[in-house]
This record gives sequence, structure tokens and C-alpha cells, in this order.
Amino acid sequence: MGRIGGTIDPAKDIIFFANRNLMCVDRAITVRTGVRGAGVAVASADLPLWSLGKPGLWRYEPDYVPTEPKVFANLYNNQWNTNFPFWIPGTWTASLRVYPVAEGADEEQAVFTPAWEIRQPCVAAFADGRAVSPLPAAAKTTSVQQQGGGIAVSRTGVRVTAFCPNPDGRGIVLRVWEQAGVSGALTVTLPKGMKFDKVQPVNLRGEIAGEPIAVKDGKFSFDLGAWAPKSFVLYDGSEKGAVAYRFYRFVVDLTAGDAVQISELKLFSEAQDITRTCAAVRYEEGTFNPQFKKGFNPLMAVDGDLATKWYDDRAAADKRTALGKDVWFVLEYAKPVAVTRYEWYIADDTSRHTGRNPLAWRLQGSSDGKSWTDLDVVACAMPHTLDKTLAYSRRLDVPREPPDDAIVYPMATGDGRRLISYDVNGTKVYELVPADAIEEVR
Repeated sequence: MGRIGGTIDPAKDIIFFANRNLMCVDRAITVRTGVRGAGVAVASADLPLWSLGKPGLWRYEPDYVPTEPKVFANLYNNQWNTNFPFWIPGTWTASLRVYPVAEGADEEQAVFTPAWEIRQPCVAAFADGRAVSPLPAAAKTTSVQQQGGGIAVSRTGVRVTAFCPNPDGRGIVLRVWEQAGVSGALTVTLPKGMKFDKVQPVNLRGEIAGEPIAVKDGKFSFDLGAWAPKSFVLYDGSEKGAVAYRFYRFVVDLTAGDAVQISELKLFSEAQDITRTCAAVRYEEGTFNPQFKKGFNPLMAVDGDLATKWYDDRAAADKRTALGKDVWFVLEYAKPVAVTRYEWYIADDTSRHTGRNPLAWRLQGSSDGKSWTDLDVVACAMPHTLDKTLAYSRRLDVPREPPDDAIVYPMATGDGRRLISYDVNGTKVYELVPADAIEEVR
């Protein structure tokens, strides 16, 4: 049975007391005379639930092992009629493919390739005109007709599950998944015209997982384990990305109450959380309320614990006026680091003290800890009040553009800017943008 994560033998690969009567199949089921004997297989893109030996609905036999070569497909999943009522109208269709398995056929030949061809059939498209596709032309031609190929892997039995812009930062994400139970070297050939100079291995969370691999002649190689996924971010060397600074400062300009509090501030370089790799956290201790120094100082905002918080009563308007400055703390690093994204989290009792949320704030960078550059400025926001949850997140290595679903208000400033609002992780953000920046939003 080809299931997510690998193919199993139902006679020996299912633990006692697990469900042996009804199973979800990702690829195909084979019935063969021995491990590599001849046989028959069945696969479907429509029917995920299958039983072996006898129908498995409403059965639970913790030690069941099928002894007869019978395969049953569950057409309607109607065991749980609360979710799938019997009276759904209309015409339902489902298809499956039964195909022979030759003697000696391996996992890729018997299970993966035939089954996946059903799920991802060959598709084609035609465009009359000059190619502007992300798949560049394979070669120069004398006519407007151009052609190109996609990404390729050196052996069968490996799926390409992602090849798209990186949602966590710069570059292109490539993810492959071994599906035939074979370990060994794999070579990836990139589409012609894509001039990447290196690939960075990452894990499924997008975090760095190894040294970069050089791309030569549009190809790179690596070891891929049986049944294992492998992910990379591809860079072409031309992207500038974020500027590296030694110092980062989080400044609170406005709250709705007599104090400010946040649970956590996190800084990321690409997808790597670098918050706690800083060398020091600085703040103005002399003006910090003594009763809060121990339990609620800014160190609590970078300790990785959502149950602790930075609470600062210096955010009150009268105290800020007396100090002559805003409330802030600084993360200092041993050497410059490029922050590509940052986020902050609601404190543990914000639902009871909604006025302590930052309504306006800035993230700043500095090379010397004296002269500061604004990296992100939020002049007006209404954070949500769900305790210990993510309130705001923004990428710093891409241009700031109003999202397509932003609300555009009719009022405008004297210089022609328009007020818009949009949602970021449940926080409503308001900002003034030039009118030409919201043409598509309108």
C-alpha cells in the first residue's frame, strides 16, 4: 500500500491496535506473488480510503491481517454521515485504474510512476506571441515561436513538490520528495535561462540546514534518502536583500493606555530566528521603574517564552514627555546581520489590558548604535487582543506594497495621499500611501 511517507506491507508494518481495516492510500495498492513477483495494481485520484481482504467500514480488528487477495474501495466515505450526509444531490463520479505489474518490477515501476501519472496527468498550454513565461526559451529561434523545458531530476521515483517564489524571503523554493524507497545521489537540472549561482539547503520550516551548494552549468547534486523530502532556496546572486546592521532597536511611539507590553519580539534572517543569538540587550535602566526591573524588563521580550513579557510604564504620555523620548530596547550583535523579517507577540493578559498594546512603533537598524535607520514604521494600528499570539509580522527585504484586499478610504491628504487599511495577522494597520500606489487596490 503506497501511503504518505512510504509504501507499507499491511501484514507486518502496522502496529498492533492500529486501524488495519480501513486505510488511506496516497499512491497505489499492489497484490503480487512475492515481493518482486508478477501481480496486479490499482490506483485512483478520487478514492483515498481502501480495505484489504474484506470491506473495512465499521470494523476494528487490532490484529487483522488480510489473507485473501481482495481490494475494496470506499466510494462515499459515508461512515461519518454527520460530515457527509446521505442526501447530497447530483451525480457523483469516481475513477480508478487497474494495471498489471510485471515480474521483477521495483517500487517506482509498480507503485509510484503509474499511480502518480493518474494524479498529475500531462498538461499543455499554447500562447501565440513572444514568450514571457517564467520558463525561458531553450534557444534562439528565427520566429516568434519559442520553447523551453521545466525542471528535471536525474532519476525516476522522485517528486518535485514545490518550485515557486520563497514565501519566507528571497529566492525560489525547490522541494523534492523521494517516493520509491531508494537512497543515493540526485542531480537537479534547472530550466535553461535560470542563472542561479547557489542553492541553500533548508528544512521544511525554511530554516537553514547545511552549507550552500554551488550550481554549475545549471545543475547541482546532493544525497537524497529513501522516502525523504529535501528543500532548497535558490539564489541568483543579484538580489540585494536586507542591509546588515549590528544593532536593532524596537521603539514604541504610541499606546492607548498608561503602559506598553509585548510578549516576544523576534528577528529573522531569511527563515532563521536570530533573536537569541544577539550579544546583548540594552535599555535605559536609569529611567525604568524599579519594581519592574526584575520581572518585566525588555529581556523578557527576547527570552523565547510567550508566558513572560516586557511591561513598561514609561509609555504613559506624561512619563514619555518627562523623559523626552520614546520607549525602546536594543538588540546588539557581535557582527552585522541582515534581518529580513520581524514579528512581535501579544502579552499574556492583553485581553484584560487592551490599552497596553503598541499602536505605533518602529523597527530601526544601526551600524554604530547611535545613528538609526527606520526599517519598518507603523504609524497607526489596532492590534488584536488574543493573549500570547502573533500580532504583527512583516518582511523587510521586499518592497512595501499595499495588499490587493486593502480598504481604500475616500479621504486624501493635501499632497494627494490616500488612507488605506489592511489586516496583518489579525492586526488592523492604517497608513497613508501615494495615490498611484493604490491603483490596483481600487
